[in-house]
Amino acid sequence: MILLMHDEMFQDGFDGKTKLTDLITALRLRHYAFGAIPGYDN
Repeated sequence: MILLMHDEMFQDGFDGKTKLTDLITALRLRHYAFGAIPGYDN
């Protein structure tokens, strides 16, 4: 399990949305799976 946190490189000042989208796309091409953990923040 990898927990993707709010990191400095993904902030708006660093074009964060594009960088995060690109990272997720690249990881999916390597067969990484993404999902949510139900009840994580309860």
